[in-house]
Amino acid sequence: INMNRINLKMLTLIVLCLFVEMIHAQKITEWIGGASGREQDWFCNKNWTTQTVPNEFSTVIIKNRFTNKTFYPKIKCGIAKVWNLEMEPSAELFIEKYAELWVMNSIQIKNIKYIQSKGKLLFLNSTSFARNNTQNVVKDVCSQLESTN
Repeated sequence: INMNRINLKMLTLIVLCLFVEMIHAQKITEWIGGASGREQDWFCNKNWTTQTVPNEFSTVIIKNRFTNKTFYPKIKCGIAKVWNLEMEPSAELFIEKYAELWVMNSIQIKNIKYIQSKGKLLFLNSTSFARNNTQNVVKDVCSQLESTN
Protein backbone atom coordinates (compact mmCIF):
# COMPACT_ATOMS: atom_id res chain seq x y z
CA ILE A 1 0.00 0.00 0.00
CA ASN A 2 2.84 2.36 0.82
CA MET A 3 4.35 1.79 -2.66
CA ASN A 4 1.00 2.68 -4.27
CA ARG A 5 0.90 6.01 -2.40
CA ILE A 6 4.42 6.81 -3.55
CA ASN A 7 3.51 5.96 -7.17
CA LEU A 8 0.34 8.07 -6.95
CA LYS A 9 2.26 11.02 -5.54
CA MET A 10 4.92 10.66 -8.20
CA LEU A 11 2.31 10.46 -10.96
CA THR A 12 0.53 13.55 -9.58
CA LEU A 13 3.80 15.45 -9.48
CA ILE A 14 4.63 14.49 -13.08
CA VAL A 15 1.18 15.53 -14.33
CA LEU A 16 1.42 18.83 -12.46
CA CYS A 17 4.87 19.53 -13.95
CA LEU A 18 3.62 18.77 -17.46
CA PHE A 19 0.61 21.05 -16.97
CA VAL A 20 2.79 23.90 -15.74
CA GLU A 21 5.16 23.40 -18.67
CA MET A 22 2.26 23.41 -21.13
CA ILE A 23 0.90 26.68 -19.74
CA HIS A 24 4.37 28.17 -19.72
CA ALA A 25 4.96 27.09 -23.33
CA GLN A 26 2.16 29.28 -24.65
CA LYS A 27 3.67 32.67 -25.39
CA ILE A 28 1.94 35.96 -26.10
CA THR A 29 3.55 37.97 -28.86
CA GLU A 30 2.51 41.22 -30.51
CA TRP A 31 3.18 42.30 -34.06
CA ILE A 32 5.37 45.43 -34.21
CA GLY A 33 6.53 45.26 -37.84
CA GLY A 34 8.99 47.57 -39.52
CA ALA A 35 12.14 45.40 -39.57
CA SER A 36 14.54 46.92 -42.08
CA GLY A 37 13.96 45.42 -45.53
CA ARG A 38 11.31 43.03 -44.17
CA GLU A 39 8.77 45.50 -42.76
CA GLN A 40 5.70 43.27 -43.27
CA ASP A 41 7.29 39.80 -43.19
CA TRP A 42 5.44 37.49 -40.79
CA PHE A 43 8.46 35.17 -40.68
CA CYS A 44 10.97 37.85 -39.60
CA ASN A 45 11.67 37.54 -35.86
CA LYS A 46 12.44 41.26 -35.54
CA ASN A 47 8.80 42.06 -36.34
CA TRP A 48 7.58 40.48 -33.07
CA THR A 49 7.79 41.73 -29.47
CA THR A 50 9.30 38.40 -28.35
CA GLN A 51 11.92 38.54 -31.13
CA THR A 52 10.76 35.08 -32.29
CA VAL A 53 8.35 34.07 -35.02
CA PRO A 54 5.09 32.78 -33.53
CA ASN A 55 4.28 29.09 -33.64
CA GLU A 56 1.35 26.81 -32.83
CA PHE A 57 1.80 27.59 -29.11
CA SER A 58 1.66 31.40 -29.54
CA THR A 59 -1.12 33.85 -28.90
CA VAL A 60 -0.67 36.50 -31.57
CA ILE A 61 -1.99 40.02 -31.08
CA ILE A 62 -2.19 42.42 -34.01
CA LYS A 63 -2.93 45.94 -32.82
CA ASN A 64 -4.05 48.90 -34.83
CA ARG A 65 -1.21 51.36 -35.08
CA PHE A 66 -2.14 54.85 -36.17
CA THR A 67 1.19 56.20 -37.37
CA ASN A 68 2.61 57.30 -40.70
CA LYS A 69 4.80 54.18 -40.84
CA THR A 70 2.36 51.38 -40.05
CA PHE A 71 3.37 47.94 -41.29
CA TYR A 72 0.83 45.16 -40.85
CA PRO A 73 1.83 41.49 -41.17
CA LYS A 74 1.93 39.75 -44.51
CA ILE A 75 2.32 36.00 -44.99
CA LYS A 76 3.73 35.73 -48.50
CA CYS A 77 4.18 31.97 -48.75
CA GLY A 78 4.34 28.90 -46.56
CA ILE A 79 2.33 27.93 -43.51
CA ALA A 80 2.14 30.05 -40.38
CA LYS A 81 0.61 28.44 -37.28
CA VAL A 82 -0.68 30.12 -34.11
CA TRP A 83 -2.60 28.99 -31.03
CA ASN A 84 -4.79 32.13 -30.78
CA LEU A 85 -5.21 35.11 -33.08
CA GLU A 86 -6.45 38.42 -31.68
CA MET A 87 -6.98 41.43 -33.93
CA GLU A 88 -7.89 44.87 -32.66
CA PRO A 89 -10.32 47.13 -34.51
CA SER A 90 -8.88 48.36 -37.81
CA ALA A 91 -5.84 46.05 -37.61
CA GLU A 92 -4.90 44.39 -40.89
CA LEU A 93 -3.54 41.01 -41.95
CA PHE A 94 -2.51 39.92 -45.43
CA ILE A 95 -2.40 36.26 -46.54
CA GLU A 96 -0.98 35.88 -50.03
CA LYS A 97 -1.91 33.29 -52.68
CA TYR A 98 0.65 30.62 -51.72
CA ALA A 99 0.29 31.15 -47.97
CA GLU A 100 -1.78 29.68 -45.16
CA LEU A 101 -2.49 30.73 -41.59
CA TRP A 102 -3.58 27.93 -39.27
CA VAL A 103 -5.28 29.00 -36.04
CA MET A 104 -5.29 26.07 -33.64
CA ASN A 105 -7.59 27.35 -30.87
CA SER A 106 -9.42 30.68 -31.14
CA ILE A 107 -9.83 33.80 -33.23
CA GLN A 108 -10.96 37.11 -31.76
CA ILE A 109 -11.83 39.78 -34.27
CA LYS A 110 -13.29 43.07 -33.07
CA ASN A 111 -14.82 45.23 -35.78
CA ILE A 112 -12.13 44.20 -38.21
CA LYS A 113 -11.19 46.48 -41.05
CA TYR A 114 -9.34 43.99 -43.25
CA ILE A 115 -8.10 40.48 -43.54
CA GLN A 116 -6.97 40.42 -47.13
CA SER A 117 -6.64 36.81 -48.13
CA LYS A 118 -5.74 35.27 -51.44
CA GLY A 119 -4.46 32.20 -49.59
CA LYS A 120 -6.09 30.19 -46.81
CA LEU A 121 -7.13 30.97 -43.27
CA LEU A 122 -7.70 27.62 -41.59
CA PHE A 123 -9.54 27.57 -38.31
CA LEU A 124 -9.09 24.26 -36.53
CA ASN A 125 -11.48 24.79 -33.59
CA SER A 126 -14.95 25.74 -34.82
CA THR A 127 -16.30 26.37 -31.30
CA SER A 128 -14.15 29.42 -30.47
CA PHE A 129 -14.69 31.94 -33.26
CA ALA A 130 -15.59 35.26 -31.64
CA ARG A 131 -16.70 38.17 -33.82
CA ASN A 132 -17.66 41.21 -31.79
CA ASN A 133 -19.21 44.14 -33.67
CA THR A 134 -18.13 42.72 -37.00
CA GLN A 135 -20.40 44.61 -39.34
CA ASN A 136 -17.41 45.47 -41.53
CA VAL A 137 -16.06 41.94 -42.04
CA VAL A 138 -15.11 41.48 -45.65
CA LYS A 139 -17.46 38.86 -47.16
CA ASP A 140 -14.87 36.92 -49.15
CA VAL A 141 -12.77 36.51 -45.99
CA CYS A 142 -15.66 34.74 -44.29
CA SER A 143 -16.13 32.50 -47.32
CA GLN A 144 -12.46 31.50 -47.17
CA LEU A 145 -12.62 30.72 -43.47
CA GLU A 146 -12.54 26.93 -43.33
CA SER A 147 -13.07 24.53 -40.47
CA THR A 148 -11.59 21.06 -40.41
CA ASN A 149 -14.11 19.82 -37.80
